[in-house]
Amino acid sequence: MAKRKPRLSLDVGRTITRRDPWELSARGSLWVPGALTAVRALVRIFRGQVWLISKCGEETARRVEDRLQEHGFFKNVGLDPVQLEFCLTHEGKADIARRREINIHLDDSPAVIEALRGAVAARILFCPEDTQLSRFPRLQEEIGKGEVLVVWSWREARLRISEARQDLLNKHRRHTVRR
Repeated sequence: MAKRKPRLSLDVGRTITRRDPWELSARGSLWVPGALTAVRALVRIFRGQVWLISKCGEETARRVEDRLQEHGFFKNVGLDPVQLEFCLTHEGKADIARRREINIHLDDSPAVIEALRGAVAARILFCPEDTQLSRFPRLQEEIGKGEVLVVWSWREARLRISEARQDLLNKHRRHTVRR
């Protein structure tokens, strides 16, 4: 059964930010092209039901949050900083997704997308590197069957996420009508 409210989670490093945010100099561009516009639109579409989930240690987590605050990310996209959560493992992202009842997740890591199997209805892989993807044959099969989507830009990500949201809403409506 589809969860009632579509809820989205997004990875931070190499998905919203060009690299891990603490690695960039003040002069470097922090954002993946199109990320801020797309995240702002998705926050509106999902009525604020959007979380950022980042895998890193405690010290790095502080630096990531500070960097996002310094660049006005939360204010710019309409998220509350409490919607940023951290974990230490790929499986930790799945735990957060279950707790937050996330049903759509976007991430650049094939390992995370694989860890989210069974935890999230729609898994979307953002700009994967071929060398990374080759280590996940089951994930490659899921991509081939359309069970995992691959996107190559934020424009495409926004479209696929919006479509996944609509699919979840349609499934919920069909389930409700059958009752």
